[in-house]
Amino acid sequence: MMLNFKFDFKKIILFFLAGLLLQAVLGIGQVFTQKTFSCKYLGIACHDVTELGTSVIETINERFLRAYGATDHPNIFGALMFFAVFLSIMIIVKNNYHGTRRLLAYLSLFVFFIALWVSFSRSALLATGISLLFLLVAFYLESKKLFMKYLPIFILLILLSGVLTILFKPIMIVRMETNSRLEKISINERQEQIATASTIIKKYPWLGVGLGAYHDKLLVLDSNLASYEAQPVHNTFILIWAEIGLWGLMFFIYLLFYLLKRNIKKLYYFPLFIGLLIFMLFDHWLWSLPWSYLFLFFILALTFYLKQDNSFENWK
Repeated sequence: MMLNFKFDFKKIILFFLAGLLLQAVLGIGQVFTQKTFSCKYLGIACHDVTELGTSVIETINERFLRAYGATDHPNIFGALMFFAVFLSIMIIVKNNYHGTRRLLAYLSLFVFFIALWVSFSRSALLATGISLLFLLVAFYLESKKLFMKYLPIFILLILLSGVLTILFKPIMIVRMETNSRLEKISINERQEQIATASTIIKKYPWLGVGLGAYHDKLLVLDSNLASYEAQPVHNTFILIWAEIGLWGLMFFIYLLFYLLKRNIKKLYYFPLFIGLLIFMLFDHWLWSLPWSYLFLFFILALTFYLKQDNSFENWK
């Protein structure tokens, strides 16, 4: 639809960021109040820190709620904030904002960045760290003018990272360790998921078990599993192989590289693919949820817009 109808891509991105800004504020509020609320109109479920299944960070004295925003999981929320941070940076760097407009642009960027941090998503933090450094090199190689506009943003985000690290130091230490109770459970579960996926792939290597049928196949393989225990493997590429076979995986990888080669003409747009690659390597949501297909191909459709280097210039 985006490629065949006359959409205003600038308005699409602005509406996209406006929606994510609401989510960012919601997510930050959830962390600082340690409460969530349910709302059928926004599709939000309540997440109680005392209940099993809620995504928390467990310290010695407490269970600390991670930011969900209006999503199903903090890792998804963190990924959305990553793309919001990247798009905000591009809008600021490629335009000469002054006064109120400049202030609003920077405030939005900082809100997105703080929301990303309080998701405590390691994949989102990794993607952001790599992308910020990549942009530093890319802008320097492409344009000294753009580099000088990006440099203060980079420094401010690094300083903000330091403040947030100090503010959430005990939680960050636990999150980055691998010997805490919840982290050990998480690692063991992911190892078991990879082993199970390998078994399925060996049995159905070429055509897979069928699109969306992975969950049902897990229940067939182990009848003792509860429905909520049958989780997809936390690697999108392995999950694609298991569901639509090696041919499907090869076609999907070809599609990504085709779009990368055809549409990304400037180095500083590469973080879009850096983020997608990291989220696919460490999670499954970009393939396992119905809305995630829409989001994935929304991001890929944007690459056709980025073929022109002036995509983010002259934004009013």
